[in-house]
Amino acid sequence: MSLRHSEQPVGLVQALNAAGKAADGPHLQSMLSTAELSRRPTRAPDHEAENRALIALAREMAISPEGILQKLADTALVLCRAHSAGLSLLEDDDQRSNFHWRALAGAWAPHLNGGTPRNFGPCGTVLDRNLALMCSHPERDFPYFGEVLPLLEEGLLVPFYVKGEAIGTIWVVAHDQSRRFDAEDLRVMTNLGTFAAAAYQSWLSAKAVTKAHRELQHSVSALRDSDLRLHDLLDALPAAVYTTDAEGRVTYYNQAAVDLSGRRPELGSDEWCVTWRLFSADGTPMRHDECPMALALKQDRPIRGIEAVAERPDGTRVPFMPYPIPLHDASGKLTGAVNMLIDITESKRHDEIAQRLSSIVESSDDAIISKNLDGIIASWNNGAQRLFGYAAEEVIGKHITILIPPDHQDEENTIIDRIRRGQRVEHYETVRRRKDGSLVEISLTVSPVKNGQGKIVGASKIARDITVRKRNEEQIALLAREAEHRAKNVLATVQATVQLTQADTPEGVKQAIAGRIQALANVHRLFTQSRWLGADLRSVVSDELAPYYREGEARARIDGPSLLLEPNSAQTIAVTLHELATNAAKYGALSVPAGRIQVDWSRAADGRIVLRWVETGGPLVKPLTRRGFGMRVMESMIREQLQGDVRFDWRAEGLVCELVIPAGKP
Repeated sequence: MSLRHSEQPVGLVQALNAAGKAADGPHLQSMLSTAELSRRPTRAPDHEAENRALIALAREMAISPEGILQKLADTALVLCRAHSAGLSLLEDDDQRSNFHWRALAGAWAPHLNGGTPRNFGPCGTVLDRNLALMCSHPERDFPYFGEVLPLLEEGLLVPFYVKGEAIGTIWVVAHDQSRRFDAEDLRVMTNLGTFAAAAYQSWLSAKAVTKAHRELQHSVSALRDSDLRLHDLLDALPAAVYTTDAEGRVTYYNQAAVDLSGRRPELGSDEWCVTWRLFSADGTPMRHDECPMALALKQDRPIRGIEAVAERPDGTRVPFMPYPIPLHDASGKLTGAVNMLIDITESKRHDEIAQRLSSIVESSDDAIISKNLDGIIASWNNGAQRLFGYAAEEVIGKHITILIPPDHQDEENTIIDRIRRGQRVEHYETVRRRKDGSLVEISLTVSPVKNGQGKIVGASKIARDITVRKRNEEQIALLAREAEHRAKNVLATVQATVQLTQADTPEGVKQAIAGRIQALANVHRLFTQSRWLGADLRSVVSDELAPYYREGEARARIDGPSLLLEPNSAQTIAVTLHELATNAAKYGALSVPAGRIQVDWSRAADGRIVLRWVETGGPLVKPLTRRGFGMRVMESMIREQLQGDVRFDWRAEGLVCELVIPAGKP
């Protein structure tokens, strides 16, 4: 039994009473979750066909809104390859107690204008649960479906809303097992459900405008001999209305027309329009004799689907939709026209806001994803594609766990539990998996998504790649530890230098300490140049002997391969060379103009570094009777810190010092 338009609600009640209480229980056998679709094989999206269909729907809605619902049903039938498709609508005429089938396609087309009860049927169950559902053999729960032929083998029903209120469903049906729906069908139907809301509003608007125009024409014809009564009627309308004679001269306007145009037209003088200036929707100027009202009079037909913009005398602009209708006398002669102007400023503003938000989402570097409460991905922006590697058509309709590594799967249930409670998840740092299997560290923010009734129906996720930030944090921590370590080493070296320094006077102590610390400073400058990898031995030697190069004549000669010393070895050798140079300047080869220094080094076969310091041309060297403090400092540092060796040969022609650094120390 299907509800026909002519049947009364009382008949429905009797039928339902006769049907019994099959569906009174908490569980309906015929109504199933769409989660089943995610477990079925899914066909690839055909975005090109879908886009063509949506463009055709948009064109139909603009040109012929009264036929948009049937066009929508036909589109659902084709895109989902269904056997039947249609829209079930709640209407105010019967206090929304029944669903009316105002558009049907396929095998059920003969049931057009039939319907089902609001509170006892699959469509009502979809609205009660406020989510898309599947249906199979509804006669098990709703017996009257047994008389609707052919029987429903499987159906997919999606709710749609107008101004936050559920007012109907769009559905597709298979009548035998040759067609089973999948997740791609759910995605397509969800998109069509979104379009259905706009289509339904357009359909209602077209009905309302047609009804208003019909009533207006009837009123104009009935009250043709009573202008006062006609004007009283028009003045009460909230929409801008004006009339012209057959030549287009304005004969009447209401206050709403003054409010929209920002001026009071000159009756009998202004032609075609009440507005000051006119523009097309694209901003190009429109002459008054080319406006929709002029076309309606010249072509003697109503004009539809033209959007225009009125400019007021103060410069403000108002977008509007005109609905001009020619008027005729009893003999059919054209006597004038009436035009209704609908201000669409708010509609345009909402469209612009929606477009702006869409552009922001698409241009964002962050991944922005939406999903329903079952975890099925509903939207996917370009940032998500860049971050995770999947194109939108690869993931929409699939479960969000495709991005979650196995050891993080429990996070999704925790997140959904919080979303169901209306809580946000702020900057949660975790790991997700890309298409190529690699892992990426992200900061995740998740917010509840509500429908027009305020009910939570899903979640939006913003994922930001924090790989670079994490790497920087690790680098900073490493550098901090390294800096701490090196600072301790430097302080320990300085402390040892101070403790080992002796002199006969305080000034001597000061100078000795200053010289040794300067040697450390020189080698530290070399460390910074190499990013603390170490210091080149040639640079260490050159820095210590630099004061003894003058006027192009080098008093010191150095020779040896490039060798990088690690920081501890470099510091020790720098202080040792400083002690040798200081001693040579006071007592040895550098104390007289003719003195010379030769420093050379090499790496032995066993990996040891051997450095020789040779002085010539200085004062005659006498054999030492005791080891000086400087010698003890050098021996202590080389042998204890580097586990190396130092040998002194006090030849008469000058000191020869040999340093041996074990393998691995540089």
